[in-house]
Amino acid sequence: MSESVSRISLQIRFKDLDSVGHVNNAIHLTYFEMGRVDYITRFFGNFDPSNAGFVIVHSEVDYKKPIYLNSRVEIVTKITGVGTTSFTFSHMLEDLDAPRFPFAEGNTVGVLLDGSGKKMKVPEEFRKLIS
Repeated sequence: MSESVSRISLQIRFKDLDSVGHVNNAIHLTYFEMGRVDYITRFFGNFDPSNAGFVIVHSEVDYKKPIYLNSRVEIVTKITGVGTTSFTFSHMLEDLDAPRFPFAEGNTVGVLLDGSGKKMKVPEEFRKLIS
């Protein structure tokens, strides 16, 4: 797969924290989404959802350690697989103070949709951009 990688620094918001003082587990998927948006914008330019779009059909997160308000986090995103109609994003929430020990890792699978919302094959141009 492509060596294209998106890296964005994250500022933890107070509203992301739960009653125990660490980032709520559901928020990790929002962070993954931020990584996907950056990846798509960075490597595909302006994405026009009226011509084609995608929906996430599968998400998984492996929680490694808690993220706190003052944690220094970088979202690392890349595409690690392409199927007939789908592609897989790999995500890592890297701890900038201990890079060998990430906060979380996971994958999301997106399925391409045409302008009418029907599943479509991954175009060859798309495959070339990410391989």
